[in-house]
Amino acid sequence: MIQYSSSEGDLVCDFFLGGFSTAKVAIGLNRRATGFEISGPLFAAKTAELAELQPGYLVSSLRTPGRSILPNQGARWTAEEIDHLVREYHRFTAEGMTKKAIIARLGGELGRGRWAIEKALKQAGVSKRTSRSRSQPAGRRDGEPGEEPATGPDAASPLPRRSGVVTLEDFPPGSDE
Repeated sequence: MIQYSSSEGDLVCDFFLGGFSTAKVAIGLNRRATGFEISGPLFAAKTAELAELQPGYLVSSLRTPGRSILPNQGARWTAEEIDHLVREYHRFTAEGMTKKAIIARLGGELGRGRWAIEKALKQAGVSKRTSRSRSQPAGRRDGEPGEEPATGPDAASPLPRRSGVVTLEDFPPGSDE
């Protein structure tokens, strides 16, 4: 993660140093490291270990990821390509193929990467959970987000639920939550 999200000489911060593994890797990849550790004795012991490390000691062991150039990388999708993608996705799903295998196969056919296929499927309305499109209604299944039935002594006025969003409005004055 450090290799791909920073460059040599960058400062890497670890807010919870613990075993100092992030700092060790940062130094090993020619990055500078800083961080926080609540335990004084642990901090003293581990910083002494860091002082013994040779900056860049990991660089010679790094592998360089292969990079493939896809024929249609960055090109706009045509209506025919989208139709083919959705049609084949539904066909392969019906045949029992996994989503991962379907995307790999269609990526090869269409000359596109995984994320381009995922994005095109999403924009075409193909659900992540099933091969239904947005135009096909689907009822709520157990375990899916949505309104939960109100229970308990104050069931008459349950707090509103929104997926992933909590605001001060969710906690009216006098609420103990």
